[in-house]
Amino acid sequence: MASTSIRNVILEFNAEDKIRWQELAPSLQAMINGISNSVNLVNSNLEDISDRISALENRVSVIESIINSGGGSSSGGGGAYILPTATNNVLGGVKVGEGLSISPEGVLNISGSESGDTYDIAEDGIADQLI
Repeated sequence: MASTSIRNVILEFNAEDKIRWQELAPSLQAMINGISNSVNLVNSNLEDISDRISALENRVSVIESIINSGGGSSSGGGGAYILPTATNNVLGGVKVGEGLSISPEGVLNISGSESGDTYDIAEDGIADQLI
């Protein structure tokens, strides 16, 4: 008789557990679905980040190519930068011509062709008159 009562206890325990698991199943399934959705969202965000990193790497590659092909600063270790010639519409370089001089400090001076006088363009306001 003792074995029969143990068997009944086990059956009752199993029946109660089954009912509890059936009650918990929808909640557990919702949790699993939520975790799955979160993992999918993380994967999607990682793919987006990876795409953005690839785009940035491509931009850096283009910039490095420009620098190495001569479009960068010569002081930056890349290719030589070529300063465009200055025009009325383009900011660029000029050469010191006849009647002009540049001091070691970078000051442009103009010499009077007839009198031999030297004028400091910046100090005398001659630049404003020329423009």
